[in-house]
Amino acid sequence: MTAQGIKEQQGAELLAKLYCVDLIQSLYTSLISSSGDCGWSDYLCKLCKSLGSSTAGLVSYDILVDQGALQHEFGIGGKRSKKRNEWLSSIHPWLKHLASYRSADVVTEHDLRTWRQSTFLDSSVRASRPMLFGVIERQATSINALCLTKQPGKRSFDEEQKSAIAELLPHMRSMLSIYSQLIHLRTQIAFFADTFFNLPIGALLVEGTGRVRYQNHMAEEILARNDELFIDELGFIEASSRRVRHRLRCLIKAIANNREETRNSFQRPAQHLVIKRTEQEIPLMCILNPVPQKSLSGKFETDTLVALFIQDPLLRKFPGLEDLAESFKMTKAETRVVELILNGQGLFEVANELGITHNTARTHMRHIYAKVGTHRQADLVRIFGSFFS
Repeated sequence: MTAQGIKEQQGAELLAKLYCVDLIQSLYTSLISSSGDCGWSDYLCKLCKSLGSSTAGLVSYDILVDQGALQHEFGIGGKRSKKRNEWLSSIHPWLKHLASYRSADVVTEHDLRTWRQSTFLDSSVRASRPMLFGVIERQATSINALCLTKQPGKRSFDEEQKSAIAELLPHMRSMLSIYSQLIHLRTQIAFFADTFFNLPIGALLVEGTGRVRYQNHMAEEILARNDELFIDELGFIEASSRRVRHRLRCLIKAIANNREETRNSFQRPAQHLVIKRTEQEIPLMCILNPVPQKSLSGKFETDTLVALFIQDPLLRKFPGLEDLAESFKMTKAETRVVELILNGQGLFEVANELGITHNTARTHMRHIYAKVGTHRQADLVRIFGSFFS
């Protein structure tokens, strides 16, 4: 190649890279800021407009079973659209021939048609519209690819557009990996947030200053029912007793500031605080544990939250008890008896709470024993309590 030809080729490559800068930037910003598939739809829309394409899709193809699946798309009409299935069927014959290509390779339907023409070119795979395929990731038994198509009769994809897609593919591969990890993390966060919110024990996340960042439903109910602990108008956890207030602040501050011990928080014993109420009531039990915060690099940050767990023996809730009782085919009255028994009440107290006679309560207990398969109240508490401890 002459010096002039080399210079022109380098100039074309530079233009292709500059042409992709905006697309690369929009790829990362749109997907990271998006909550789901709409990020890919917006990006594929922009990609189609830049390349003069009418349809674009991210396709996964399983080589062993010869089956393709459309993950994200633009211009096809939705996941249940007939047009979507037709478009996937139209590109399916071409997908298996991408198996000979590597990651970041870009080919058009013309490249595929002329490749091994004697065995590949037949009426079933003749393209009636311009197509472009970019191999995002080539694995041992599968391929992730970007597929773009134009309307029949439109001009085919040129070399400049192929170069632009070749620049984009490594970024799309990285973004697909990030997107997959984000979906996994969002699923975990949703699971743990829902579990944390519905714990049968009060749970709060508190800063070292005592400011409450988060409280679950049971914590709200316990704090609303008791005057011993409360959250003031500024959002700080407070106690009505001066002694308890001082002890609580000291524990929270000590746990939050002791960062070296915080790193091994799961190996350290928890701090306990007993908050007495009236002589007739069982005291509140508080457990404090450090919650070290990690940065993206895995190192511990300077700020440490404190997990404050509050148990009120007079206000124990058992989420899911009705479903569990239903599995034993218990009636609503029998379920209520079990709930009161789990709260530590005796049979006479259960009868008074429900407004029934002691004999009726004993009859309920006999039926409960028969359904659960036990003969002692201690065994009943052990069986049901194991689900909610």
